[in-house]
Amino acid sequence: MKIFCLLGLVTAVLADPAVQRFDGEKVFRLKPTNDRALWFVKGLADFAKVDFWQPDSIDQVTVGVDVDFRVGAQDVVKVQKLLEQSGLEYEVLIEDLQEMIEQQLDNKERSASLHSYVKYNDLDVVSLNLNFQ
Repeated sequence: MKIFCLLGLVTAVLADPAVQRFDGEKVFRLKPTNDRALWFVKGLADFAKVDFWQPDSIDQVTVGVDVDFRVGAQDVVKVQKLLEQSGLEYEVLIEDLQEMIEQQLDNKERSASLHSYVKYNDLDVVSLNLNFQ
């Protein structure tokens, strides 16, 4: 009986995998130009949930190197306010990460004979296009 319960649980977990969404999340870029700016960037990681994209971790952030980082939707307003108050130059690379992901996965404009190198192509689409050539 325990085996059937375990098997049922495993089946339920595998049948409906959790999908992570990124609604309202933003990606920022800034370049620390001095030690004060470097200290500010490193302090952001303590203040809010920040996911560093480039460089890969907070330990690799240095003066003069672009820093790209994702901020969760719950922290976007306070991080953007801190960036504005700091006087550091920054830019928003991605305004809404989930929207950008959905644009990459949008396959409506594709025809069977046209392969897009701009959009995300899953394995089935790649295989289909390889068979047509």
